[in-house]
Amino acid sequence: MGAPANRGVVPARLRRGIVLRVEENACEIFAHGQPRPVRYAKSVPSPRTERISPGHLVAVATAPDGSELVIWRWYDAVVLGADAALIRLWEPSHGEVVARAEDADVELGEVERFYDERDLWDDLV
Repeated sequence: MGAPANRGVVPARLRRGIVLRVEENACEIFAHGQPRPVRYAKSVPSPRTERISPGHLVAVATAPDGSELVIWRWYDAVVLGADAALIRLWEPSHGEVVARAEDADVELGEVERFYDERDLWDDLV
């Protein structure tokens, strides 16, 4: 599957943020050393105040109009155990999960691929 012809978001601008405060139409995140308000992309389901909480890690993209939008939220996980190669986690939506230690890093490339494969970039706002 090829890349969308007219993607309104520059993927190199995809970055991480940590949620500080949550409202239904926007949240305040901490990114690049400072707090800033950010709206949600249309794809982020409501009620957002029940799905997103302070401390959550989010992916932020720049919309065609230059505004920043939260496009993704990672789920909470509790580390149950670890050894040199594997980490055992519990996630609220998935239960117990085993992952390789190198997979534990947040991969913005995975979020970018998800949006590419589903042609979601032009439908953010």
